[in-house]
Amino acid sequence: MISRRDWLKLGVAGATGLALRSLATGVPMGLLASPRAAWAQAEAPPQVLVLSTSQSGDAFNAHAPGCPTGLPAHPDDRLRHGAVTLGEVRSNAARPWGELPAALRSRMAFMVHRTNVNAHPEHARVMRLGGAAKGPDGNGEDMLVSVIASLTAARLGTIQREPVNLGKPTMTTEGRVLPRVKPTELQDLFAGAEGTLQSLAPARDRALDALYADLKAQGTRAQRDFLDAYARSRAQARELGQHLGALLEGIPADPDAPDSAADQMRAVAAMASLGVAPAYVVTVPFGGDNHNDPGLETETTDTLAGIDAFGLLWSELGRYGLTDRVTVAQWNVFGRTFDTRGDAGRNHNGAAHTTMLFGARVRAGVYGGHARSGDDWEAQGIDPATGAGVGRGGIAPEDTLASMGKTLCAAVGLDAATIDDRVRLGQVVTAALAG
Repeated sequence: MISRRDWLKLGVAGATGLALRSLATGVPMGLLASPRAAWAQAEAPPQVLVLSTSQSGDAFNAHAPGCPTGLPAHPDDRLRHGAVTLGEVRSNAARPWGELPAALRSRMAFMVHRTNVNAHPEHARVMRLGGAAKGPDGNGEDMLVSVIASLTAARLGTIQREPVNLGKPTMTTEGRVLPRVKPTELQDLFAGAEGTLQSLAPARDRALDALYADLKAQGTRAQRDFLDAYARSRAQARELGQHLGALLEGIPADPDAPDSAADQMRAVAAMASLGVAPAYVVTVPFGGDNHNDPGLETETTDTLAGIDAFGLLWSELGRYGLTDRVTVAQWNVFGRTFDTRGDAGRNHNGAAHTTMLFGARVRAGVYGGHARSGDDWEAQGIDPATGAGVGRGGIAPEDTLASMGKTLCAAVGLDAATIDDRVRLGQVVTAALAG
């Protein structure tokens, strides 16, 4: 994690400093330093990744779009199920999902799959896709968020290469434990930075004017489009300079419950707007380890707050012009049983989990499906071309975890050869990708 001293160094050279110009424009430092060389390699930038994950095995799947119909009614009317629209697709889910902005739901997908584990300590294994996610040069194992960050950092031009962990689980990158950074610590880190940030708007104008002049003289339309995909607008640079301090001053939202999901979402938006890292980890509770949850009260409170937290993240990304540049995933160690023990709680379910994805390259809908198994439900296989849940053919149920991981890689903009090299099982569910 970059230190406060290093942050302050960004302003030492004033508005002419390379790092400050990168913050102002959104353009990677490598491109600013050597634009002629960079134009020759111009391609669509990858997405920044925000991963929400928990080792509690929350009951996210019990209320997410794609859950089975005909389940017993939830004891709290606020989580009663009904038809929720995702783009042009209607699916069964807790009704609050349908209250999220239509623009968000138009690029929101839910994939039903198995994690193939039932124990909390297996979280790290699930983050490594059961061993299918490989380290550099295809060797060893690595957490998928680390794999993605290592492959996108240079193209994104972020200040650091590793993910930032604001969440609760222990996360690693290439075998090293990522320190946990609390939102309240970030608030302290950025305190007093407003004076430097106020110079972003004029720095943005000078830097982009120079780049566009260079492209006008000898660039192509594709190269100008490439620059436009990175560049912050004048309004975005001004807003960053004027409002970032105020955004962080709102952390914690509740002094009695600091570092909440809402705090994490605000912090992620702030850091992404500064181009700090290629990936971020957060934790949004959806009921926790609720074997004993009388009346499913904790599940209700957490689920309502969790859905709101993703709505808040969408709003904050929009505030900074990042809705087309960030892909979000919600993915835990395992799911929960759909059938409850009366109204007392839910048990582990490694055979049925739901991952949520949303982003510019995601096609809205539900992918995969459930089949009745004993006294509960399990995930089926997936037809990668249609996204339908299948009993036979397509992606085998035991490979759906790795396939979800490959699909997430494609959603952030990795190419097929790279995905196959770093994730050795499964298939991309092409039906879940837009364009």
